[in-house]
Formats: sequence, structure tokens, C-alpha cells
Amino acid sequence: MKLMRYFFLFLMLSLNANADGVYQSFLSSCKTIPLKVNRIFTKISFYQKDLVSQRVPFNATFLRSVDGSIKIAPIVYIIPGSFSELKDDQVESLMNLVNNAGFHAVVFPHPWSPTIINARVNYIPGDIAKESILIGHMIHYIDQNYGNSIIKERSVLMGISSGSFLALALAAQKNSLQPLPVFSRTILLAPPIDMHSSVQ
Repeated sequence: MKLMRYFFLFLMLSLNANADGVYQSFLSSCKTIPLKVNRIFTKISFYQKDLVSQRVPFNATFLRSVDGSIKIAPIVYIIPGSFSELKDDQVESLMNLVNNAGFHAVVFPHPWSPTIINARVNYIPGDIAKESILIGHMIHYIDQNYGNSIIKERSVLMGISSGSFLALALAAQKNSLQPLPVFSRTILLAPPIDMHSSVQ
């Protein structure tokens, strides 16, 4: 028993002595994924008078061809987790990861983010039907304005955490007021079972 106590004391001292190194390793694993391709970064401002009172910004990154034009490629629409903003590290890393894999990327601020909350006019945050309609309008906008550069049959919809609820609603297309692309796949990362726990 005494030997066990010494072992745990030694382990705690070792962990304490290495805590800075462990923390630095953890931080390095959280750094933004580096971008390895040429792309065109576009900030888009969207307005839909029935849902919001101000323009809602969202970001798109399109792969750049050698001549500087937008390359024809598939696209991934990303709905990030709760309260996520466009400048978050998670969002930037996902866009870089998607671009590095050969896809255009579009990321929306999460519907509970200050960006969208401040622009809302006629619905309460958490109304999945209205939130998915808003994101559906933004997807439709990309499809209409950049569709010539998108391989539409390979469009992907990705939801992270609570963004997964919206991804499922959009994939079902039950709330869409106009036709959306038929997504070749829908990817759900850490979809919540409820607001207290995620699928492990």
C-alpha cells in the first residue's frame, strides 16, 4: 500500500513538472490547420427581409485555378457549432481542411451567434424551421451565383454539434422555400442527443 502511495506521488510530481510541456502540446494540436492551396476568399452579405432586419455576412473560399479564376470543384457547406462566429479557429481550420481536400467551402455563422442574433427580426433563437430556412436561402444564393464553378452532384453539407440539427433539417429539405442542391452526403460531427450531451 505504501508503495502505491509513493507511485502516485511520483506520478503527480511528474505530471506537475511536465504540465507546461503537456499544455504546449495541447495548444499546438489546437492551432489552425495550415492552408496548402491557392484560393479566393469571399465575404458575402445576405439579406432576406422576412427573417432578418440586417444583412448577414458569411464566408466562402473558392479554389483558384492557375489563371486566377474560380476552379470547378465540389463544395462543402459548413454549419458550425453553437454560438460560433466566422472568425473562430474551428471555422478557419475547417475551411482550410476542406480547401486542402479539393473542395470549395462555405461557412455560415451559427444561428445563435451574435452576428445572426443581432440581425434577427421575427423569430426566437432555437426555431429550427426558421433557422434552416435562413441557411437554405444562403445555400440557394451560392448555388445561383457560383453554380457554374460547383460540381453540384458532389455538394456536401456538414453540421457540427448543434449545427447538426440544422444540417439534418436542410438535408431533409422539408423547410426549404426553393430547391436546394441534392447533397451527395451529409456529415454530422458530434451531433447532440440533447443540449447536454453528444453522440460519442
